[in-house]
Amino acid sequence: MDTPTDIVCLQRLGSLADGTARYAVPRYKWYQLAKQYPGLLKRLFGRTYIDFAIADEIVNNLPDYRAAPAGQRGHLANMPEGTKLSKTVRDARAKRAAADAAQGQ
Repeated sequence: MDTPTDIVCLQRLGSLADGTARYAVPRYKWYQLAKQYPGLLKRLFGRTYIDFAIADEIVNNLPDYRAAPAGQRGHLANMPEGTKLSKTVRDARAKRAAADAAQGQ
């Protein structure tokens, strides 16, 4: 008996607005990336399109945050090895600790 196969068709090209929405990369940055990655931008019928296959490859090859030198990570908050906490996290932890203390009494 044949089993159905799901086929997923992904969009190959998109406008600069589509790329900005999909990757949160501003318009000017696409042009800067196009200088480093030939084929990223394509011209078709007087419009500029982003090749999402190349853009996905760029995103997939970005280094993990752990690969950044420690000096570049010192300003980051809420890191597992760091002691800096954002106000939101600090307040949430204090609220949780107060709730646990009240529940324990």
